[in-house]
Parts: sequence; structure tokens; C-alpha cells
Amino acid sequence: MQKLINTLKYLPKVWFALSYLVIVIIGMVLFFGRNFDEIRVAYILHFLPNFYSHVSNFSISLILLATIGYIGLLMGFSLKHLVITSLVLVVSNLIVESLFTILNTPDLTDALYGSCGVLLGFIFLTLAKVFGLKYNHLKT
Repeated sequence: MQKLINTLKYLPKVWFALSYLVIVIIGMVLFFGRNFDEIRVAYILHFLPNFYSHVSNFSISLILLATIGYIGLLMGFSLKHLVITSLVLVVSNLIVESLFTILNTPDLTDALYGSCGVLLGFIFLTLAKVFGLKYNHLKT
């Protein structure tokens, strides 16, 4: 464990580590809400009746970017790296949802939901980059 900590440029502040876990849990609850009515957020359905038909793209994109970004920030990712990673995910969503027909029904609404997940993840990571890291003084 000490070797791992020594390789990190930054360490997370407590609020950043906890908020990352909250983001992942929210993404998972929304994702599994597709199949389990008990955990669906009824309030969302008032505004977006088809929300749970598209939420998988949102959740997967959010969790993927948050996880890659969390690890990347600890290793020293710059804001430029976060922007590039986010753009790659948005473009990937657009390509998969418009061109791939194997095991997928092309649906640009899914790509929009995925892009919203990326946007939320990007906002979270940008705030974390500015306020959620401390320099790793244990680094050798």
C-alpha cells in the first residue's frame, strides 16, 4: 500500500474521496433503477417519463469518467487531460449510438444522456481538481 501512495502526486481530501463514492452510488442506483421499481426515483419520472429507458448511458458515462478522472487526478492529470478524456467519451457515445447496430439500437437520445453523464462527471472532477486535492508529501 505504501508503494501505491508513494506513486501518487496528490492525495484526495476527505470530501473528495467521499463525494466520489456518492457519485458512484448514485450512478449505480440510477442504473439498477431500470430493473427494480423499488429504487426508482419517482420525482424524475414527472419530468422525464422515459428516463429509465436511457439512464444506462448516463450512469455508465458518469461512473466511467468519474473513475478514470479520480485516478488520473491523483496521478497528476491536468485540466487538459480531463477535457480530452471527456471529449473522447462524448464522441464514443455519439459513434456507438449512431453507427453501431450490433447488439444496439441506434438512439441519439441515449447519446444525449451519455453526454449529460460526462458533463456531470466533468463538473465534479473540475471542482475536485481545484478544491479536492492536496500534494502528496509522502511521495519519495
